[in-house]
Parts: sequence; C-alpha cells; structure tokens
Amino acid sequence: MSPVKILLIWLIYLMRGLLGRRRFLGLTPPFARVQRLYDRVNRNWVKFNVRDSEDWLQLEHIFLNEEFDLSGTGRRPQIEQLYRKMLDTGRTPLIIDLGANIGLASAYFHRIYPDAQIIAVEPDKGNCEMARRNLPAKSTLIEAAAASHPGRAKLIDTGRNCGFRVDPCAGGDIQLVTVADLLELAEGSHPFMIKIDIEGFEEDLFSKNVQWVDLFPIILTELHDWMLPNRRVTRNFLSVMATREREFMHFGGYVVSLSSPL
Repeated sequence: MSPVKILLIWLIYLMRGLLGRRRFLGLTPPFARVQRLYDRVNRNWVKFNVRDSEDWLQLEHIFLNEEFDLSGTGRRPQIEQLYRKMLDTGRTPLIIDLGANIGLASAYFHRIYPDAQIIAVEPDKGNCEMARRNLPAKSTLIEAAAASHPGRAKLIDTGRNCGFRVDPCAGGDIQLVTVADLLELAEGSHPFMIKIDIEGFEEDLFSKNVQWVDLFPIILTELHDWMLPNRRVTRNFLSVMATREREFMHFGGYVVSLSSPL
C-alpha cells in the first residue's frame, strides 16, 4: 500500500476519533516508529512500537478499527457476564493468542479484559522482539508455532511481517507447541478466549487432538482458503466445529465461534 494511501487512512481515523466515534484515538502519524493512542474508556495513553507501514496497518486493524470488538456478535453482554462470573468465582480468565505477530492483538485484549492471563504464541524471531516491547507486562510470550502435535518446523517467509507460514520439518529451528501444552503452562487459569491467525496452518491445528475446542467459550479464527487455493485448509476446522453445539458469526476477517449456550 502506498504511503499516501496509508496517510489518508490515518487522517480518516483521526477525524473519526476527534468526533468521538472511536474508543482509540491515534494522534501519531503512521510513519512514526513509536505510536501513541489515547484510550477514551480508560482515559489514558498507550504506546506501541512499529517497524514499518505493515506493522502500522496491524495497529489500524486492531485498535483504530477494533476488528476484535465482539459487539458485532450480538453477544457482548453475555461475554462480559461470563468474564465477570469467572472473576467473581475466583477464576482467572485465560486468553491465548496464536499468531501474535508483534503483540498488538494481545495488547488489545488486555485493554478489554485487564484481569485475564494472556499467552501469546509467535514463531518469528523478529516479530517476537517487537512483541516483547508491545505486550502487557503480565502476559507470557512463547516463541513457537501452534500445531496439533509437538515437534519442529521451519518458517516460510512470504515477504510480509504478518505472513510467515509454518512447514513441519524434523530439522527445523522452530518449536511446535500444542494448545494442551499451553493449557498446562497456564494451570490455574480458566479458558476464556483463543484467537487463531496462523496463515493456513489451521489445517494442521484442527487435524487432531482438538479436545481443547470444548474448553474455550470464545474462538476467533482467521481462515485462509483465500490465500492457499485448492489446499482446502479450512476443511478440518469445519469438520471439528460441525459436531459441536456452537454459534458462528463472521465479521471483518474472522469467524467467531461461541459456545451455545455461552
């Protein structure tokens, strides 16, 4: 995307923010490497680090456009009630972010659910370096790729900061971790939400060992049939979900799956 177009996008969000139509007001121009946003709800400033326009576009999607605002599901009151019920009964809600990139989605979830434990999983070293600067202090970052089984893998660089793909490989330098591994790491917390954006590797993640699906009331998944034609990488996800009592909504680039009843 051209610098001029990115600047125009920022100006549009700036005007909307100044008119009070957005929670997060981004006053820093997109070419600045340190981005400062004002949170109207918490009435404070939040700072993020970006490397380039691609990172800034992630900031735009997640904070300025709030693509993870679950109001669009029509179930926001029930989701808030579930979150509060967990806290009121002494349980710490657990949020797992698979494909955390530079940590912006996890940081957004922390703003919305400040008392949740957050585990962010990202396989690329460069993204992890940025994520460590952007993640909230109480979160945990795992430099690995999420899969249906433990093992090793290598990364396929597609030329995009947010587009690294995973290729299982016995001699690879990337560790594969399962959701079960992450749940064991978070012992004492209660599954609340899992976000999955792993560039087509959902084909593997949902291929077996999917008992964890029943533990998470909220599952956010970006599916990638559009990116990998004729691979049918979504079929395992659909097969797993078709046998479960869950509701589905689609908005933005994500499928939202909620336990039914929530």
